[in-house]
Amino acid sequence: MQSCICRQIRWQLDRIVAAAAEPRERRRLINWLLRCEASDDRALADGDLAKRAIAWWSERYTDAERQKEQQENPLLPWRNSLANRRWQLERALLQFAIDPGAAADRLCELAGDQLRAEIEQRLGEFVAAEHRRRNRDGDGDGQYIYLNWSFAAQPPTTRHRLRELGFAAGLFTGGPVIPRACCSAERSRSTRCSPHRRCASSHATGRAPTASRSAVRVPA
Repeated sequence: MQSCICRQIRWQLDRIVAAAAEPRERRRLINWLLRCEASDDRALADGDLAKRAIAWWSERYTDAERQKEQQENPLLPWRNSLANRRWQLERALLQFAIDPGAAADRLCELAGDQLRAEIEQRLGEFVAAEHRRRNRDGDGDGQYIYLNWSFAAQPPTTRHRLRELGFAAGLFTGGPVIPRACCSAERSRSTRCSPHRRCASSHATGRAPTASRSAVRVPA
């Protein structure tokens, strides 16, 4: 009996892994995980299945990275390599679900010439809790990954950085709003997140940038 149950569990896991190879099904599975215990208006709690899964994967990344550092040699570099930065990208995306501010900071540091397009493509499939709605085709969960935190509740600098990096790009019209805090924060950062031209111009002129308020496009 026990061996039969184990085979059934293994079959279910194999089925989930196979389904996750298809992008729309992968998004549906992630959305289910994020909301099987939490809801749109509640952040993930420590005991939630999704947060425990994120913690488990974070530990696996930490252990594997430690092994890679130990195996590093002149013929197999790891630190400061493109492979290492892609590894850090995956870790930042894991953190994104529970700490968007810290994840945005890390993604800004990683968004160099080699990874910028990849980061924009990856963040484009994420949206915040207030963006959740049922698409006309009835497949909203297959189109986006709906996070459990509110975009509007994030600090202005975090919102600006996320918009610059392509977060929820399909739902916004207009360019990202450039807050005063962003310009002062970017001046103090050693690694800059490719600030908007108007933001960069304000660094030279000393004037705060101006921008119209961007809107979220919601289907009628």
